Amino acid sequence: MLDSWRISPAYAASDRITIDGHHYQTVENDKARRRSIIYIKDPRHRPYDFDTFENLLFFHLHEQPRAAIQIPPDNHWTIDPRLPFEKPLVGYAIEFFPELRADTQSKFSRRQFELANDSYFADARGLTTLRQVFNNWKDKTASLHPVLTDPLLMLPTLPVSAELAGFNRSLQLPSPSPTGPLARLDFDPSFFLPPSRTFPVIADDIELMKFMTERLERNGYTVFPARSLPSFPNVVFKRAEHDFIFFMTLHRTETQDIIIPRINPRDFGIALSNQLGRETMNAMENAHNDNKLISLRGGIQTLPSHDTPTGTVFIVRDNT
Repeated sequence: MLDSWRISPAYAASDRITIDGHHYQTVENDKARRRSIIYIKDPRHRPYDFDTFENLLFFHLHEQPRAAIQIPPDNHWTIDPRLPFEKPLVGYAIEFFPELRADTQSKFSRRQFELANDSYFADARGLTTLRQVFNNWKDKTASLHPVLTDPLLMLPTLPVSAELAGFNRSLQLPSPSPTGPLARLDFDPSFFLPPSRTFPVIADDIELMKFMTERLERNGYTVFPARSLPSFPNVVFKRAEHDFIFFMTLHRTETQDIIIPRINPRDFGIALSNQLGRETMNAMENAHNDNKLISLRGGIQTLPSHDTPTGTVFIVRDNT
């Protein structure tokens, strides 16, 4: 197949490479820095945006661009016989974040592609970055690109309303939607609900913490153990591929708003320290000092309907 990718030497030198005397067109490369990995492509292919690249991987996996690497000592170019990607990009999200809802997985993959390439279109640097991230997931190793490894780090920061005398603060949730940008994470109820059951109503804080802990652990996160009964439901957790720490308060809502009770900061600190324990508090304080403590809100959103209540398990990021 690669024989058909050979092109005439009349092509401009900026978008072709010569390997073993044959000329190939390349995926756009970062001109500012020399790269040890480039990608040759079928010259009939237009630039790859996310949808084009996903369709290629889904329907014509073996027609994807191939990596070319330099071999010392003379640094000649050779074509890597391995496929850069084993499946569509969303397939990696499904494998490593299996309980996220399908539309969340798709939005996450699209955003990951755009961030890796710093563009709507693929380039050599972006393709290599994506491969590195997928290897980090597979090996559970720290990544050079932490933001690309975690959908929670890609979420936009939502504002919490200002504190007014006599009123609780609130946060407005983005509407759950199958289209649009990644604004919230939603989990697929089919992973934790038999088809015959309606969406769960969890009124007990301990049960809510256990429920959300299970969701997180089944999607690759490590949850710090709570030491005592909570003064309010929350979970603290992390992920192997980066050193950010997540602190998530848990909520139940039947509207688009989360109500955030007014709490005395001093009482809050004491109660939280007693509940979480010194080890967890140290991890949070160190992350805070390094600007790597991420504030989240999550839980159950139950929406009214004409038949039985429907709902979703959600996570959003806030600015507190």
